[in-house]
Amino acid sequence: MKPAKRSKTEEKKQTADDAKEKKLEELADKIDQLVAEEEDKKNAITTEYLEASKAARREMVALAREKVPGFWKECLCYNMALRSIISKEDEAVLETMSELHFDEDDSMQITVSMKFEGSNNEFTNKELKRSFGGLPDAEAKTTGVNWKPGRKPHDRNTAEGRSLTDPDCVYSLFELFEDGELDESEVVVLSELRKIVEDPIAAYLGQDDDDDEDSDEALELGEE
Repeated sequence: MKPAKRSKTEEKKQTADDAKEKKLEELADKIDQLVAEEEDKKNAITTEYLEASKAARREMVALAREKVPGFWKECLCYNMALRSIISKEDEAVLETMSELHFDEDDSMQITVSMKFEGSNNEFTNKELKRSFGGLPDAEAKTTGVNWKPGRKPHDRNTAEGRSLTDPDCVYSLFELFEDGELDESEVVVLSELRKIVEDPIAAYLGQDDDDDEDSDEALELGEE
């Protein structure tokens, strides 16, 4: 038995329904396209803002370093979490530090680096770098510390019979860059160093995260 032939009215209704369905699909595709374009524009604006912010911050730090001898040393020594582990020898080295930097690569591995100008009494490196974190197969790397003869803290403590709990135990912030797994205290150090890099001016002013003061307030750096 042949199927009943549809009337012209039914055919017109079906055609209209098909057209509506096609239009709905087109509108849905258009909305998806607009959402994607909006996201792309947001990302572009965010990237542009971040780059401009980083550039302005670098310029601020460069100007601050010109006015404040040992700028990075002041930033680190004003940090409550770092102050207790920075030795007098470290302070002398930090006077020569020209750059403190963090990078993150595609594997989400983070690298902290310190650069130095001139020489110091503790080690010969002009740059110290250490990578950590990232994906499970990411390889942690470090430059190591090329200590000058008799300056490595561990060797000095061993030679003079001091234990880690001894009040006179010799220590150094820069042991962070030696080979080996990071311990809990070193993870804290890295976290604090990153805070300093993210806002060096606030670090120089000795502001904590909970401070209500604006780190961009007008201050004459380096003057009493």
